[in-house]
Amino acid sequence: TLTSYGVRHGAPPDGLTLALDCRAIRNPHRNRDLRYLSGLDPRVAREVMRHPEALDLIDRIVTIARNGDSIGLYCFGGRHRSVAIAEAAALRLRTIGRTVTVIHRDIHAAKPS
Repeated sequence: TLTSYGVRHGAPPDGLTLALDCRAIRNPHRNRDLRYLSGLDPRVAREVMRHPEALDLIDRIVTIARNGDSIGLYCFGGRHRSVAIAEAAALRLRTIGRTVTVIHRDIHAAKPS
């Protein structure tokens, strides 16, 4: 399971095997055109994936993920970076035959301002 969440919305979800920080990636929230979208939108995902840190995180997830692991991915609001990374990592894992569940805990709780 890959779970995206925002640290601004409280404690990490219970039962995580590992939590990875996505905050080193430039926040799409700073871009007015992307602010009200989520990491599920291709425009936001492209912006996140422009950064080498995003690709490094995805590579790390694919390398360390084992069946039964619950990996958390967090950023500040849980709307852009962690969502895009979780989706991209899930896609990569599925292409190598892994079954992956993705949960976006705070995607709707995060209120851009």
